[in-house]
Amino acid sequence: MLIIRKEQLEAFSKQREESFVKELVRYVKKEFAEETGEAADEDIDAISRQAISRARGYGITERADICRFLNFMFIYGFEFDEDLPWAREILNTPHDRSGTIKMLELHETAMLDQELRN
Repeated sequence: MLIIRKEQLEAFSKQREESFVKELVRYVKKEFAEETGEAADEDIDAISRQAISRARGYGITERADICRFLNFMFIYGFEFDEDLPWAREILNTPHDRSGTIKMLELHETAMLDQELRN
């Protein structure tokens, strides 16, 4: 029988987290090339880690949803979750609603907001 110790599980988890951050850095550099310009990878890494932490604070845990949260940071500002009343309201709903639902509601509301501005 194979036994995996707690320390090994933590090492695997940390390795997965580091891999995810690297994926986010590559994604941001590609999708937001104009916004990031000559920004150092370390700066984008820090922004990505901040997005992960803040998203998780709202009960958003799926990788795709965290990536969407990061998109919102670049599109609406790094403090969008505090600055935009509609975003704050959606994100602060009870954690029994999935992060995916919250991100879908953010997207739908952002699209409506954009339509109203045009």
